[in-house]
Amino acid sequence: MKLLRSSFCCPPQQYVTLGFTVLFFQFDYKQYSEGFLTDYFIMSIFFSKLWDLLYKLRFVLTYIAPWQITWGSAFHAFAQPFAVPHSAMLFLQAVLSALFSTPLNPLLGSAVFIMSYARPVKFWERDY
Repeated sequence: MKLLRSSFCCPPQQYVTLGFTVLFFQFDYKQYSEGFLTDYFIMSIFFSKLWDLLYKLRFVLTYIAPWQITWGSAFHAFAQPFAVPHSAMLFLQAVLSALFSTPLNPLLGSAVFIMSYARPVKFWERDY
């Protein structure tokens, strides 16, 4: 049902999924193919998680962009290298958030994000 609904409202994403499914299971992993419908179903789940991850990474990168930092003192230049482990943690958190379909929320407007509880994605909440 989800595939039918999304194929009418977002065909470019379906073309990517369809093309990658055919190429992946025809040439690379032919021995693991379980039939086209099963392969397409698995790849559609994989690509929906991948699109979700890309949207979350875009949000995190926009939110913590270094050009948005106000450079008020020498401490900012000193503290900038310490942001690298924090960014790695944010990327890991974005991957986990996309995997479990949980929203990322900035904590009190800061660059620290918290993951909320897993919520099912309903068709009326998505922006198609």
